[in-house]
Amino acid sequence: MSPQPPSTPSVKELLTRFTNALRAGDEGNYEHAIELTCELLQDQRIRPEDRGRFYRYLIQWSVALDNPTQARFYASQAVRELKKTLGPTHEMTLGLRSSELFWMCESGLGDIAHRRFPDLIRDVEENLDPHHELRWAVLMNAVIPLKQQGHFAQAVARYERILRSMRHRPPHNPLTHILARDNYAEVLACAGKYERSLNQYRALLEEATATFGSSDPRTLMLRNRIAAVHFDAGDDEQAWAQWQSLLPQFDEVFGPAHPESARLRSLCLLHCLEKGDNEVALAHAKALLAHPTEDSDEVDVRMIRELIAHLQGEEATGEEECGAEGGSGTDEEKRLEGGGRAWGRGESFAAPEHCPCALCVGDEEAAC
Repeated sequence: MSPQPPSTPSVKELLTRFTNALRAGDEGNYEHAIELTCELLQDQRIRPEDRGRFYRYLIQWSVALDNPTQARFYASQAVRELKKTLGPTHEMTLGLRSSELFWMCESGLGDIAHRRFPDLIRDVEENLDPHHELRWAVLMNAVIPLKQQGHFAQAVARYERILRSMRHRPPHNPLTHILARDNYAEVLACAGKYERSLNQYRALLEEATATFGSSDPRTLMLRNRIAAVHFDAGDDEQAWAQWQSLLPQFDEVFGPAHPESARLRSLCLLHCLEKGDNEVALAHAKALLAHPTEDSDEVDVRMIRELIAHLQGEEATGEEECGAEGGSGTDEEKRLEGGGRAWGRGESFAAPEHCPCALCVGDEEAAC
């Protein structure tokens, strides 16, 4: 008897499989969710619009796995497919084209994205409503390569044009305007225009405090960025005072093991070491050891233990004692000195937990 061909799954079975994929994603089992969804995409009966939605989930789950290269791969695969089925200027295709270029920027291909953004901007301008959120997302994402290449003056000019356009054609979502102003303040600081950057951030902080409250994560991050601009402008004492004041609030709101809390504590630890305030530095080091972040590894733990031993006057294994006149000599102190700045020029203040392109595809749950 000849073997029977595999049965084709029914629509009900396909729906069940996708429900299982969503459940796996909701439970944090992103790799399994991706595997199930990729199996679903092999069925060509699925409508192009639904296939586009499946690809958006694949991108979102890849981002959750901290894999921008994989996110770019799925975005590119979606674009190639949907250009053929829906056309290059369909709203779904435009959103995924925006996602593809964003993740190109985030995975080391910003120069290629920079050359492709003009075509995407043209298609968005010609085919979408002037107030559409995707239009604003594309215009703002197109600035990323300029920042990455160090063209901060051009980035400032581009954001000034975006904000002028927003005054004439306000976005439907007020948060989009806030995001643009936040990005503008960032590129001003990168361009060395510190006072203008501080003025922008202070206005945003006043609005955020009134709207969200003083303990909201968005408000706290704005205060963190203001301190960072003070630091870059050379006003170290103002920056350190603000960071030390923020640390207890970060612990309370984000939790002591959150990456932002750990980064802020590391900054405060560095400052204490520079001042010779070993008692407070020791407290910070012990807190870092007691509350490791999810991505902490054995090397991080070892260096923190060595620093604690050094501060307690013990001899750390394999390490030389610091001279009485010398600066910090442990690996951890050197690592902190290398990462003491709040951000590098052209870098984002914090890596996004979700794909910022969620703004352009209208997925509010995935948006930051």
